Amino acid sequence: MKKKFYSLYKIFLINAFSNKIALMFNIVFPVIYFAISNAPVLINNYTVSKTKLISGSAYYFAYIALTTVLNSVILAMVEYRDYGYYKVIYMVTNSKYLVLISQFLSQWTFLIIELFLFNLITALMFKSFAYLGYLLLTTIIAATVLVLPLTMGLYFLLTTKLKLQTYNIVITLIILASFMVSAVEAKNKILNLLLLCTPVKYLMKGYEVIMQMMFSRVNWVTLANLLIVILIYVLFGMIFIAKQNISTIFEK
Repeated sequence: MKKKFYSLYKIFLINAFSNKIALMFNIVFPVIYFAISNAPVLINNYTVSKTKLISGSAYYFAYIALTTVLNSVILAMVEYRDYGYYKVIYMVTNSKYLVLISQFLSQWTFLIIELFLFNLITALMFKSFAYLGYLLLTTIIAATVLVLPLTMGLYFLLTTKLKLQTYNIVITLIILASFMVSAVEAKNKILNLLLLCTPVKYLMKGYEVIMQMMFSRVNWVTLANLLIVILIYVLFGMIFIAKQNISTIFEK
């Protein structure tokens, strides 16, 4: 079992690093956007506080984490399924969970490297190496605690049999819609909880809560809501995994 897991993990990890397009969208694009949006600070060498730097990085953490999960985990599994690779791997390992776990952990490793590179580049831009440790610690904890439940929640996409081109459209819509509602705040507690279930808002709020914990300032209401959303993601994820179909869309 361990040998099978390590072999699958290695194959998926190599495949992740060979995807140059994903690397461009997950690292190059946010770095360029970060440089443009912070041009006055970079040009005039303004001093940036530790709290502002870390809280500002929540937006970019959410983008990198969400695009990695959707493109490198969900869409990749769809491609493996539709080209028949998933079924072949399943027949060899005889375990759907082994395939999903090894694929997720390989992409999680890729995500950690992406976040490290992004934080390193932003620290170089701001010449704020003193804050690099805080950024790395916050993002690693956030990636560890938040990404797995989100991935499980998004496994509902694997229960459907759409064409690959349709999946690309759906994923783009999910990203756009998530960022559009990320700034929305509602007075109603239930509505706020529902908004927190959207990927970007969930990732950003989770990141901010973890950052607050590092400075001993915790919003207990937000933390409680976040734990509820994590539980929802995990419970629904278990259902989606059980209902997941490994056959291609071409099979009747």
